[in-house]
Amino acid sequence: MGVFLMMLGIVGVSAAPAATSNLEFNPPTYSFGQVPYEDGPTEPHGFTLTNTADIQLTIKRWRSRWLAYWPEAPDPFWVTSSNCHILEPGESCSIGVVFDPIHPGPGKGWQLVKSQIEEEPWGEVEFKGEGVGPWIPLTPSRVVFESVAVGMTTSPRTITLEGQGRDGFTIAEISTAPVGSWPMESTPFQIVGGSCHEGEMLGPGKTCTIEVVMAPTEAGVFKAELKITDNAPDSPQSIELEGTAMAVPADGQQISPSPSALTSPVLWKRACPKGKRKVFRKGRWICVKRRNHRRHPARTAR
Repeated sequence: MGVFLMMLGIVGVSAAPAATSNLEFNPPTYSFGQVPYEDGPTEPHGFTLTNTADIQLTIKRWRSRWLAYWPEAPDPFWVTSSNCHILEPGESCSIGVVFDPIHPGPGKGWQLVKSQIEEEPWGEVEFKGEGVGPWIPLTPSRVVFESVAVGMTTSPRTITLEGQGRDGFTIAEISTAPVGSWPMESTPFQIVGGSCHEGEMLGPGKTCTIEVVMAPTEAGVFKAELKITDNAPDSPQSIELEGTAMAVPADGQQISPSPSALTSPVLWKRACPKGKRKVFRKGRWICVKRRNHRRHPARTAR
């Protein structure tokens, strides 16, 4: 998640104490904790604003500031009620504030007030909260293709992308790539269609699809990721693709990979030479000479 960091550096001089506003909030800070996003606002939390000056103060201006993990997210902290206008010395008023996150992630906000006295510092109260909940824009989370012979193509598998949050998001790139340290530079998985397009805005609750096939050019067990890059905070989103390609020897019979070979990215790069056939011995495939079987002579009736 995002981390908010504000720093002030002063070198070589003593920092003068900050002027204190005569408009004081109680409590000065409050955390709403974790709240399910898009679940509606919390119950209002009350804050007291007190005039600590020895003169009457009139509330002239209100100002909101906020930071949010989600880019361009609106202010999730709302003032729902207030009876603050004119305060005599020592008099207090109250405001009610709710937290209404519409995206996952932490948020931070402030409410600031200003009296009629220009040199009077702003009084402020600070809020914190975090929108929580599942973020599952891609389904399914993993696709395993049926085994296929080298040179053949599987039937398409459909992946669904859903726009979440109140504003949705914009798709920047759709791609496939080998997983982590997988020792191959390319993958046999290809994007062949679907309704998701790069540059497209996917609104909240809207869906589009991505069609993927496996078309291997060599035998092996392959793993890759389908990646969606967008302007969502957890970009890129990804799912795992996996499939097995089988070599086709000269006799046309498909050779299935052995259990011990499933950890190897490539099983066979070429078929056996003419006159030889593949057999599985001592945990590996080898080429052996074909045997010519004698035909038994036909029996004659006695």
